Amino acid sequence: ASGFAQAAHCVRSILRVGLLVVCCFVRSADGRSWLAAARPRLGPRKMRRLLAVCIITAARAADDTRAAEAEADPELATDRLQARVDSLRGDDARLVRYSATDHTAAAQSSGACEPFARALGDVVVAAAKSGTLGAEPDREVLALQVAALCVVDNPAHRAKLSSVAGVHEAVAALVSSRDKRVSAAASELVYIGAFANAKNHAGFIGAGAVAALGRVVLDEAASPVSAMWATAALQNLFASYCDTPDDGRCYWRFGADRASPTLTLWVDDRGGALRELHGEVM
Repeated sequence: ASGFAQAAHCVRSILRVGLLVVCCFVRSADGRSWLAAARPRLGPRKMRRLLAVCIITAARAADDTRAAEAEADPELATDRLQARVDSLRGDDARLVRYSATDHTAAAQSSGACEPFARALGDVVVAAAKSGTLGAEPDREVLALQVAALCVVDNPAHRAKLSSVAGVHEAVAALVSSRDKRVSAAASELVYIGAFANAKNHAGFIGAGAVAALGRVVLDEAASPVSAMWATAALQNLFASYCDTPDDGRCYWRFGADRASPTLTLWVDDRGGALRELHGEVM
């Protein structure tokens, strides 16, 4: 029954889109739209009815798109993603969110972030693979915002982000989006995702994020929010992060036991030196 219902839904959607194309895009021999060409023959009354049919068809085609989106994964429907963003953010109205509030931290640990990696994979990465990035900017913004709210102050979720295949390339591509909201949201995710996580840090750099972010910073037409997040993301990409346990930070210490000062990278006081750089630093 489920398969039959899906097939019927698919047929209805195709018919509605076909009628919409005929109404709006098919041209007569003289170059006029089909509606304009038919107007003299139909008369005002029938013309109004036909226009009403086209409008209703367009509305139902949009409903079909939303229904298909929800059927694919209800948690990734636009309204559900928006509700998740609101739930994670709470009353945190900060423009620059570099730490999680108590409310956000509690939401992160209570399961609110369960679908964030799936949202990135199914909404952002899938669009990148199919060449349709930018086709659903509202969903892209929300998927990026959910991810940013989930990884802030959360090393485990940053590690989960790094495991989403293709995510670094897709997010780096969205930094260059013509939609300023998408660009800002992608830059914010680079900023917070690359922080203290060597895999995300290297992944975004390897995906060309530095060049993309640089173009945003230099673009006089970029929105102030996009430029701000792009600059912040570049700052984190120019930092050093390591595969140290728990926090991903690099613990550099000065040493002067050689002819010139050196830097030594420590895991922690118990783990000893991870590696040493014996070049001149001063």
